[in-house]
Amino acid sequence: MDRTTIFTHPDSAPLEDIPERTALLFVQAFDEVQEALFNNAVAHGFWQGPKRQNPLEKLFLVTTEVAEAGEAIRNRTADLPCEKEELAPIMSNLEEEIADTIIRLMDFAQAHGLKVGRAIIAKHEYNRGRPFKHGKTC
Repeated sequence: MDRTTIFTHPDSAPLEDIPERTALLFVQAFDEVQEALFNNAVAHGFWQGPKRQNPLEKLFLVTTEVAEAGEAIRNRTADLPCEKEELAPIMSNLEEEIADTIIRLMDFAQAHGLKVGRAIIAKHEYNRGRPFKHGKTC
């Protein structure tokens, strides 16, 4: 993969804080995980039927996961071990909800052929060249 075609944006600062090899490995790993997450969702029936293919419905499922993360913070259970017994030793309630949010986004991205791993690196590179608070004063 050629870095200039993958990560370069005309207005971006040079990507100095993420080494090129790390960026390329991230994109490769992200793409592989994204595909695996989607395949698992398909295997478990989450993409069956016309209603399940509605992109707005899928995106609103992301917002429900973000809301559940917010509820964990509001209820002061965010730092507690995950409520699912088998996951409790390795993650908190908040980590589980953030993971669910990212899984739903990656599933959506794969279903729609989006290259999010590449976009994350490119967007980070672009954001590095933006002004403080992206020029906002408040």
